[in-house]
Amino acid sequence: MKTIKLGYVHMFTYSPSQALAPHDGKVRQLDPMEVVLPSNRTFTLEIDYPLETAYTQTIRTGVRGMTRRVLVNKIVKAYEHVYANEDKYGVWGHHMTDLFLHTVNVTNDGKALLVDCDS
Repeated sequence: MKTIKLGYVHMFTYSPSQALAPHDGKVRQLDPMEVVLPSNRTFTLEIDYPLETAYTQTIRTGVRGMTRRVLVNKIVKAYEHVYANEDKYGVWGHHMTDLFLHTVNVTNDGKALLVDCDS
């Protein structure tokens, strides 16, 4: 599985101009404009935390691929959708204010993006 670092993004207060920095005590930023997904591909984005029923969404990369910033934006918007429909996905134990996005794992077959976040 390939891991894509996204920084340590507080999903509730995220803004597209925010720095994407790892949460490891080192002072550095991850390049938001780095292409992290290849061009002209289709992936299934899967969110399962903190949900009873996983949320999936199709994500398509463009001719130039997808940058870290665009991927973070799409994931945050997906979580906003999930939290706007809490009953449908069985959100439990955490409000969106508790969640920090940090990585996405690309499955070995290259078809799915599995979101990792902490609370």
